Amino acid sequence: MKQELKQAARESQCVMMGLMNASPPSKLAPSNVSPASHEERDVTGGELDKLCPNHRHFRLSGSTRTGGEGDSYYEYLLKVYLQGGSSEEFYRDEFDRQVRMLFEHHVEYEWPVRLYDRKGDAMQHLACFFPGAISLSLMTNSSSLSEGQTKQWTEIAEGLAESCYLMYHITDSGLSSESTDLDPKRARSYGHYLQRPEAVEAQFYLWRQTKDPKYRAYAWRIFE
Repeated sequence: MKQELKQAARESQCVMMGLMNASPPSKLAPSNVSPASHEERDVTGGELDKLCPNHRHFRLSGSTRTGGEGDSYYEYLLKVYLQGGSSEEFYRDEFDRQVRMLFEHHVEYEWPVRLYDRKGDAMQHLACFFPGAISLSLMTNSSSLSEGQTKQWTEIAEGLAESCYLMYHITDSGLSSESTDLDPKRARSYGHYLQRPEAVEAQFYLWRQTKDPKYRAYAWRIFE
Protein backbone atom coordinates (compact mmCIF):
# COMPACT_ATOMS: atom_id res chain seq x y z
CA MET A 1 0.00 0.00 0.00
CA LYS A 2 2.84 2.38 0.86
CA GLN A 3 4.42 1.86 -2.55
CA GLU A 4 1.07 2.37 -4.26
CA LEU A 5 0.57 5.66 -2.42
CA LYS A 6 4.04 6.82 -3.45
CA GLN A 7 3.28 5.95 -7.07
CA ALA A 8 -0.05 7.77 -6.95
CA ALA A 9 1.63 10.83 -5.42
CA ARG A 10 4.28 10.79 -8.13
CA GLU A 11 1.68 10.51 -10.91
CA SER A 12 -0.28 13.41 -9.43
CA GLN A 13 2.86 15.51 -9.22
CA CYS A 14 3.71 14.67 -12.84
CA VAL A 15 0.28 15.81 -14.01
CA MET A 16 0.60 19.09 -12.08
CA MET A 17 4.05 19.79 -13.49
CA GLY A 18 2.97 18.87 -17.02
CA LEU A 19 -0.03 21.22 -16.85
CA MET A 20 2.11 23.96 -15.37
CA ASN A 21 4.69 23.59 -18.12
CA ALA A 22 1.99 23.77 -20.81
CA SER A 23 0.29 26.85 -19.33
CA PRO A 24 0.62 29.93 -21.58
CA PRO A 25 2.79 32.66 -20.04
CA SER A 26 0.44 35.61 -20.57
CA LYS A 27 -2.97 34.46 -19.27
CA LEU A 28 -4.71 32.08 -16.88
CA ALA A 29 -4.34 28.41 -17.74
CA PRO A 30 -7.04 27.34 -20.26
CA SER A 31 -9.39 24.57 -19.17
CA ASN A 32 -9.01 22.02 -22.01
CA VAL A 33 -6.15 19.50 -22.01
CA SER A 34 -5.10 17.56 -25.10
CA PRO A 35 -2.04 15.65 -26.40
CA ALA A 36 0.58 17.73 -28.15
CA SER A 37 4.06 17.58 -29.58
CA HIS A 38 7.06 17.74 -27.29
CA GLU A 39 7.22 21.01 -25.29
CA GLU A 40 10.80 22.31 -25.28
CA ARG A 41 10.57 24.65 -22.31
CA ASP A 42 10.71 23.42 -18.74
CA VAL A 43 9.54 25.81 -16.02
CA THR A 44 10.33 23.27 -13.27
CA GLY A 45 14.11 23.61 -13.44
CA GLY A 46 14.67 20.04 -14.62
CA GLU A 47 12.27 18.32 -12.20
CA LEU A 48 9.82 17.49 -14.98
CA ASP A 49 12.36 15.55 -17.03
CA LYS A 50 13.80 13.88 -13.95
CA LEU A 51 10.49 12.58 -12.60
CA CYS A 52 8.23 12.26 -15.63
CA PRO A 53 9.66 13.09 -19.09
CA ASN A 54 6.54 11.81 -20.86
CA HIS A 55 4.50 14.65 -19.37
CA ARG A 56 5.90 17.25 -21.76
CA HIS A 57 3.22 16.25 -24.28
CA PHE A 58 0.34 18.42 -23.04
CA ARG A 59 -1.42 21.30 -24.73
CA LEU A 60 -3.89 23.63 -23.00
CA SER A 61 -6.56 25.36 -25.04
CA GLY A 62 -10.03 26.84 -24.84
CA SER A 63 -11.45 29.33 -22.38
CA THR A 64 -9.97 30.26 -19.03
CA ARG A 65 -12.13 29.66 -15.95
CA THR A 66 -12.01 31.43 -12.61
CA GLY A 67 -14.50 28.96 -11.15
CA GLY A 68 -15.69 25.57 -12.37
CA GLU A 69 -13.31 23.64 -14.67
CA GLY A 70 -10.32 25.73 -13.57
CA ASP A 71 -10.43 26.37 -9.84
CA SER A 72 -8.74 23.19 -8.63
CA TYR A 73 -5.61 23.74 -10.73
CA TYR A 74 -4.96 27.20 -9.30
CA GLU A 75 -5.78 26.11 -5.75
CA TYR A 76 -3.52 23.07 -5.77
CA LEU A 77 -0.52 24.88 -7.18
CA LEU A 78 -0.32 26.51 -3.76
CA LYS A 79 -1.33 23.47 -1.74
CA VAL A 80 1.14 21.13 -3.46
CA TYR A 81 3.83 23.71 -2.74
CA LEU A 82 2.87 23.80 0.95
CA GLN A 83 2.50 20.02 1.16
CA GLY A 84 6.06 19.67 -0.12
CA GLY A 85 7.40 21.78 2.73
CA SER A 86 7.58 24.96 0.63
CA SER A 87 10.68 23.56 -1.06
CA GLU A 88 9.58 23.37 -4.71
CA GLU A 89 9.56 27.05 -5.61
CA PHE A 90 8.37 26.49 -9.17
CA TYR A 91 4.88 25.69 -7.79
CA ARG A 92 4.82 28.91 -5.80
CA ASP A 93 6.16 30.90 -8.75
CA GLU A 94 3.41 29.53 -10.98
CA PHE A 95 0.72 30.25 -8.38
CA ASP A 96 1.96 33.84 -8.07
CA ARG A 97 1.96 34.19 -11.86
CA GLN A 98 -1.58 32.87 -12.17
CA VAL A 99 -2.77 35.33 -9.49
CA ARG A 100 -1.14 38.21 -11.37
CA MET A 101 -2.93 37.11 -14.56
CA LEU A 102 -6.17 36.94 -12.59
CA PHE A 103 -5.72 40.50 -11.32
CA GLU A 104 -4.84 41.79 -14.78
CA HIS A 105 -7.61 40.15 -16.80
CA HIS A 106 -10.43 38.83 -14.59
CA VAL A 107 -11.15 41.25 -11.73
CA GLU A 108 -13.79 43.99 -11.69
CA TYR A 109 -12.33 46.49 -9.21
CA GLU A 110 -15.37 48.73 -8.79
CA TRP A 111 -17.37 47.81 -5.69
CA PRO A 112 -18.29 45.10 -5.16
CA VAL A 113 -14.97 43.58 -6.27
CA ARG A 114 -15.72 40.47 -8.31
CA LEU A 115 -14.25 37.84 -10.60
CA TYR A 116 -15.40 36.96 -14.08
CA ASP A 117 -14.38 34.61 -16.88
CA ARG A 118 -15.34 37.25 -19.46
CA LYS A 119 -16.10 40.85 -18.55
CA GLY A 120 -19.76 41.18 -17.58
CA ASP A 121 -20.19 37.52 -16.59
CA ALA A 122 -21.75 36.59 -13.27
CA MET A 123 -19.32 35.51 -10.54
CA GLN A 124 -19.29 31.78 -9.82
CA HIS A 125 -19.51 30.50 -6.26
CA LEU A 126 -16.58 28.16 -6.99
CA ALA A 127 -14.42 31.24 -7.66
CA CYS A 128 -14.74 32.09 -3.95
CA PHE A 129 -11.79 29.78 -3.32
CA PHE A 130 -9.55 32.55 -4.75
CA PRO A 131 -9.69 35.02 -1.81
CA GLY A 132 -8.99 32.19 0.63
CA ALA A 133 -6.10 30.85 -1.46
CA ILE A 134 -4.60 34.33 -1.85
CA SER A 135 -4.88 34.91 1.89
CA LEU A 136 -3.30 31.52 2.65
CA SER A 137 -0.43 32.32 0.28
CA LEU A 138 0.24 35.58 2.13
CA MET A 139 0.20 33.87 5.54
CA THR A 140 2.57 31.08 4.53
CA ASN A 141 5.13 32.85 2.36
CA SER A 142 4.89 36.33 0.91
CA SER A 143 8.64 36.87 0.57
CA SER A 144 8.35 36.88 -3.22
CA LEU A 145 6.16 40.00 -3.02
CA SER A 146 7.04 43.59 -2.28
CA GLU A 147 5.32 45.45 0.54
CA GLY A 148 3.10 47.20 -2.01
CA GLN A 149 2.17 43.92 -3.70
CA THR A 150 1.35 42.30 -0.36
CA LYS A 151 -0.96 45.22 0.43
CA GLN A 152 -2.60 44.97 -3.01
CA TRP A 153 -3.13 41.20 -2.75
CA THR A 154 -4.62 41.58 0.74
CA GLU A 155 -7.02 44.34 -0.35
CA ILE A 156 -8.23 42.35 -3.36
CA ALA A 157 -8.67 39.18 -1.26
CA GLU A 158 -10.66 41.19 1.30
CA GLY A 159 -12.86 42.68 -1.42
CA LEU A 160 -13.52 39.28 -2.98
CA ALA A 161 -14.29 37.68 0.39
CA GLU A 162 -16.88 40.39 1.03
CA SER A 163 -18.39 39.76 -2.40
CA CYS A 164 -18.63 36.05 -1.60
CA TYR A 165 -20.61 36.98 1.49
CA LEU A 166 -22.84 39.27 -0.59
CA MET A 167 -23.70 36.31 -2.83
CA TYR A 168 -25.65 35.01 0.19
CA HIS A 169 -26.75 38.33 1.64
CA ILE A 170 -28.64 39.60 -1.43
CA THR A 171 -30.96 36.57 -1.72
CA ASP A 172 -34.31 36.24 0.03
CA SER A 173 -33.37 32.77 1.32
CA GLY A 174 -29.91 33.80 2.53
CA LEU A 175 -28.39 31.03 0.39
CA SER A 176 -26.13 31.56 -2.60
CA SER A 177 -26.74 30.04 -6.01
CA GLU A 178 -24.06 28.67 -8.32
CA SER A 179 -23.40 32.10 -9.81
CA THR A 180 -24.40 35.66 -8.95
CA ASP A 181 -24.38 38.90 -10.89
CA LEU A 182 -23.19 41.38 -8.26
CA ASP A 183 -23.49 44.47 -10.46
CA PRO A 184 -25.45 46.88 -8.21
CA LYS A 185 -27.70 47.85 -11.14
CA ARG A 186 -28.92 44.32 -11.83
CA ALA A 187 -27.92 42.06 -8.92
CA ARG A 188 -29.43 38.61 -9.22
CA SER A 189 -28.66 34.92 -8.69
CA TYR A 190 -28.58 32.10 -11.22
CA GLY A 191 -28.99 28.41 -10.55
CA HIS A 192 -29.50 26.68 -7.24
CA TYR A 193 -27.76 26.10 -3.90
CA LEU A 194 -25.35 23.15 -3.64
CA GLN A 195 -23.89 23.60 -0.12
CA ARG A 196 -20.50 24.63 -1.46
CA PRO A 197 -17.83 25.55 1.13
CA GLU A 198 -15.71 28.12 -0.75
CA ALA A 199 -17.38 31.31 0.51
CA VAL A 200 -17.13 30.26 4.18
CA GLU A 201 -13.54 29.09 3.67
CA ALA A 202 -12.70 32.55 2.35
CA GLN A 203 -14.05 34.17 5.54
CA PHE A 204 -12.01 31.76 7.67
CA TYR A 205 -8.74 32.51 5.91
CA LEU A 206 -9.31 36.27 5.89
CA TRP A 207 -10.11 36.22 9.60
CA ARG A 208 -6.92 34.22 10.27
CA GLN A 209 -4.87 36.70 8.24
CA THR A 210 -6.37 40.01 9.37
CA LYS A 211 -8.08 39.13 12.72
CA ASP A 212 -10.94 41.39 11.60
CA PRO A 213 -14.07 40.06 13.39
CA LYS A 214 -16.32 40.96 10.47
CA TYR A 215 -15.19 37.81 8.66
CA ARG A 216 -16.36 35.64 11.55
CA ALA A 217 -19.64 37.56 11.49
CA TYR A 218 -20.01 36.98 7.72
CA ALA A 219 -19.36 33.24 8.15
CA TRP A 220 -21.88 32.98 10.97
CA ARG A 221 -24.56 34.80 8.97
CA ILE A 222 -24.00 32.38 6.08
CA PHE A 223 -24.30 29.47 8.50
CA GLU A 224 -27.49 30.83 10.01
